[in-house]
Amino acid sequence: MPDRWPIPGLRWLAGALLCAATLAPQAATQQELIRALDELDREEMLDALAEARSCIYKRRFDCADKQLKKARKVANSGADKREIKSAETELAREVAAYEAEQAREREERRREERERERQEEMERRAEMAERRRQQEEEAEEREANRRDLANHFQSKLNEIAAFQRNMNQQAQLTAQLVEQAKAQKQAQADQRAAERQRQADERREQQLAQQRQAQAASERREAERQREAERLERERKAEEARRQREEERRRAEEERRLAAERRAEEQRKREAEALARKQAEEQRIADERRKEQETLEQLRSGIRLGAANCYGETHVGGKLPKGVKGSMCINVRFTAYCPGDGVGIRGEAKNFIGFDVGCFGDTTRIQTPTCKPKDLRVEVDDVVKC
Repeated sequence: MPDRWPIPGLRWLAGALLCAATLAPQAATQQELIRALDELDREEMLDALAEARSCIYKRRFDCADKQLKKARKVANSGADKREIKSAETELAREVAAYEAEQAREREERRREERERERQEEMERRAEMAERRRQQEEEAEEREANRRDLANHFQSKLNEIAAFQRNMNQQAQLTAQLVEQAKAQKQAQADQRAAERQRQADERREQQLAQQRQAQAASERREAERQREAERLERERKAEEARRQREEERRRAEEERRLAAERRAEEQRKREAEALARKQAEEQRIADERRKEQETLEQLRSGIRLGAANCYGETHVGGKLPKGVKGSMCINVRFTAYCPGDGVGIRGEAKNFIGFDVGCFGDTTRIQTPTCKPKDLRVEVDDVVKC
């Protein structure tokens, strides 16, 4: 049951008047007693109204409604009822403003969520398009490399075929020259034999000498022919060996060039993969920082702080807003203002958890203000990570 006599002086006055009722005239005593009771009711009504307005300012609407009901029980005059009506109007306005703020916050959160989803979808589509473009470019580059290698290999095959045809033509030409030389020498030998046979009867001795000379000459020519044929064969084999070495050298150079191209291609792929991993990590860090900033902004706009008198000390506490995701460690910087004071008292709640306004748990002590702690208006200046 609430105390009907909250002020000691008035309680003493009421007791004195009750005692005087046995001594003074009855009519005058009753009027004094009624006035004293009215004063007590008005003081109780004013205290209830002040507490209700404090609860309205702190948005503790159940507390405000309870205090207004208490004030209505002890309201007597029309002025008291008008003050109560004014407080009820303030309560209704604050409730409406609070509900409007909550609706705006919900709508803002929904809008931010839609915007975040839209941005993520755009980023995902852009990433998919970039990935498809890179894959197409890599496929085109591989196809171009394959065509270049095929063309180069076909060119080398054509050069080898041309070289072989040239070697065959040279071998045929050499064989034809040898045969022509043989035929020419044979014709000359036949002509000389016929001439010797025609002159045989006339000069046998001379013919024999000529035959010996012709035989010797033929042997010399045959030896020369044999030496020439051997020389040509050696030159042909030397040329063939030289061309074979040249072809082997070209093949080795081509294999080294292809190996170098394959190593360069592998290096380009490794660099592209490293770049993609780096970009993905940078994007992840940027997303985390953006989400932290969004959470800090929601906390900055949603945290509600108040002050309380805790055994002669002034403590500041408050609540975290509902619906804020995450569990990061935060510090809340604030300023407490007395009514009409433009300077205020600055403070910072380290590792803020939000256990409401009170003397125990997550509270921060500040210097003693010039007004009552319950009259302080505490504004959030900033919210930062620990």
